[in-house]
Amino acid sequence: MSFLNLRISGRLYAGFSVLVVFVLALAGFAVWKMSAIQGQVGKMTAISQNAVRVLDISVHLQAIRRAVLRYNFDGDEPSFKESADRETKAVAKHRLSTSQIAMVLAAAARALPPME
Repeated sequence: MSFLNLRISGRLYAGFSVLVVFVLALAGFAVWKMSAIQGQVGKMTAISQNAVRVLDISVHLQAIRRAVLRYNFDGDEPSFKESADRETKAVAKHRLSTSQIAMVLAAAARALPPME
């Protein structure tokens, strides 16, 4: 049966159903691409958090260097105490960073396709 042999209502139904199928296919494609973007955003968030932790650790290291220099020149006890406190904070931040990096790497390894 040819499309031109259909009555006007049949052609309207056929045209509308083709349009609905096209829209559903487009929506499915959009959902597929959005899930891929969601995975990439998750990876970038993890990388960003790691960069923030590295910056925080570098600030602590700079403060440790400054406190040690102040202690070397002045010999005051608060400088030495500040250095020790900053060192404790930097080490704690580094341990947290290392464990979270391990979790991110494990998640990335699970997301990779199997090798043939």
